[in-house]
This record gives sequence, C-alpha cells and structure tokens, in this order.
Amino acid sequence: MKRTIFILIGLIFIASFSSFAQQQKMNRLPFYTPSLKKFGFKDGNGKIVIKARFDEVWLFSEDFAKVRHEKKFGFIDTTGKLIVPFKYSEAKDFSEGLAAVKKDSLWGYVDSKNKVKIPFRYFSGGSFHDGYAAVTDFYTGGYINKKGEWVIEPKYEWVGRFEDGKAPVKLNQKFGYINMKDSTLIPFIYDAAFPFHNGFARVLINNKWGVINTDGKEITYIKYDYISDYEHNMAFYRMGAKFGLLNRDGDEITPPKYDKVVQFYNGMASVIRDGKAFYVDYDGKEWKK
Repeated sequence: MKRTIFILIGLIFIASFSSFAQQQKMNRLPFYTPSLKKFGFKDGNGKIVIKARFDEVWLFSEDFAKVRHEKKFGFIDTTGKLIVPFKYSEAKDFSEGLAAVKKDSLWGYVDSKNKVKIPFRYFSGGSFHDGYAAVTDFYTGGYINKKGEWVIEPKYEWVGRFEDGKAPVKLNQKFGYINMKDSTLIPFIYDAAFPFHNGFARVLINNKWGVINTDGKEITYIKYDYISDYEHNMAFYRMGAKFGLLNRDGDEITPPKYDKVVQFYNGMASVIRDGKAFYVDYDGKEWKK
C-alpha cells in the first residue's frame, strides 16, 4: 500500500506541464531570489511583477495563487495583493470559486474574500470539480456540494475528484469509477486509479500502469512501470529506466529510448537522450532543438 501511495503522489506532478503553459499565457511565472531566499513572479518578458517576498509560491489558478509565509498559507491576486491572509496550515488551489483550507486540523472552504463558505469539519478536503468536492469524514470519504451538503454519503476508503461526471473511488481495497449519482461505471478491479484527464485515466494492476477510456476499455496494455496523463494527444511511459511515447490510440510511437520527457507543447514532446535535447512529433519523428 505504501508503494501505491508514493506512486500516486509522484505522478501528480505531471499536471504541472499544462499548468505551466497556462501561466505563460497569463504572464505570471514564479522566480526565486537566492540572496533573499524568497519567491515572486515575473511576466513572460522576465519583468518582475510581484516582488520576491514569499517563502514558497504555487502557480495561479482562477487568478489567485497559493503562497506560504513561514508555516502558514494564504492567497494573492495577480497584482500580488494578499486576498486571503496567512492563517491556514494547508491549502488547495482555488477551483470553481472556492479554496479548501485547513485550520486546527480540520478542512473547510473559503472564497476569495476569505469568507468561510463551508465550515471546518472535514478530515480532508479536495478542490471542487463538476460542482462536487471529495472530502473525508472520520475514516470514510464522500462528496459535498457548494452548500456543504452530502451529495454522495461517506462510505469509501478513498475518493478522487470528479472529471466529466466520473470519479475514482476505493472500496474493499479496490479502485473503480462512479458517476455523480453514485452508480458504478467502471468495476472495482484496480489497485490504484486516477481521475480522468482529456478523456483518459491511468490505472494500476499488480504494480503495472495502463490507460483506460471513459467506457472503461483499456487503450494500452497494463504493463508499464510508469505512465503519464495525456497532453496534446500524447502521453509518455517508462519501461525500466527509459521513457517512450504513446499516441491517443495507445500505440507506442517511440520505443523506450529517452532518459527524460520534459514536457508536451503544441503537439510535440520535449525529450532528452544521451544528454541531447529533441522534439518528437506525433509520428515519432525527432527534431533537434
């Protein structure tokens, strides 16, 4: 179980690929000043737009960024104004107008004016997606709406976010997918499962990863040591110490020959092999940087 948890945490970082591109468009990119040991934000031209004064920063979401000062979290707007004070021990990004924040060991939800919209009463709280947030009450998880009402009663061992009306949940030590009426859509047969992203979801069986579509059909064999979300119609996989690329049909467009996949952008993958950087297109053709 510990191995599965570490895999789940590690793969979350793949989401930063698409988020980073969004930051470029809105001209707010984090930077670090070593002499101050502080973070701030620059625009796309490298001009400082928010001075380095935070101990840690996150990417903007819905025009607000989570920031940390000492051991407390708050939020700033795109001008750098602190709109939610440093008073929370943990926080999630704004999503659908609300942010999940932790105070005195319990989670609740605030708006951009720091008004508490849902009281602090949950042992964990996820961001809102499709109008539902995944939360845990004691040792079981369920889903609430923006009024804080249970829309799916807490009965699951783990709950993931909804995407396009589907969410991964864990019951009796296995993962499957439910809809917003709490009906099973994809059977509980997996050892781990991720939320759907761009029409696909990553699943784990016997420490091997694969990808399914929204009907639960496997579009890849469940055989990989690591697999990413699909971005720009491609995903990457790892076999042993090397990485390769997949298309939307689940076909391997390259063998596992790369040392690193950096990011996806404009229908291409940025990769590194033997210390050299390349772009790889949808047909598997390499282009030197």
